[in-house]
Amino acid sequence: MDWVDTAYQWANTLVLLPWLLMMVAPGWKWTKKIILGLFFPVLFALAYLILFILVFEADTFSDFSTLDGLLGLFSQKEAVLVGWLHYLSFDLLVGTWEYTDSQKNKIPHYILIPCLVLTLMAGPVGLLLYWVIRWFRTKDTRVMNVEQS
Repeated sequence: MDWVDTAYQWANTLVLLPWLLMMVAPGWKWTKKIILGLFFPVLFALAYLILFILVFEADTFSDFSTLDGLLGLFSQKEAVLVGWLHYLSFDLLVGTWEYTDSQKNKIPHYILIPCLVLTLMAGPVGLLLYWVIRWFRTKDTRVMNVEQS
């Protein structure tokens, strides 16, 4: 097993901790400290940045505008790992938002769990489900409770 495989295994294992905490121990004080501290999304973002710099060359994105160019970009294991870290980082950030927003809006945790599972496995589907549930529970049409000017 090379370093890419090892990094992939570590990332997949490490990312489960915050997801499990959000799912099975939502009210535990350490869950809130770990999740609200954004330690894990930042950790994955830093790993992404470092690998991005190491893996991609300056001209890598010259053919980024076509599907064939994208396929060529991800033809190396290292590049796929960078892409995977991108997914892990953003999906976890979305799951963190769902977790905190559901508590703020008093959405029962048993309703949140399927959203978190889907966000972990198929990010946009979990987010969509959460938005639908959130709308039915709160009737709030704002995307993320951000005040519109």
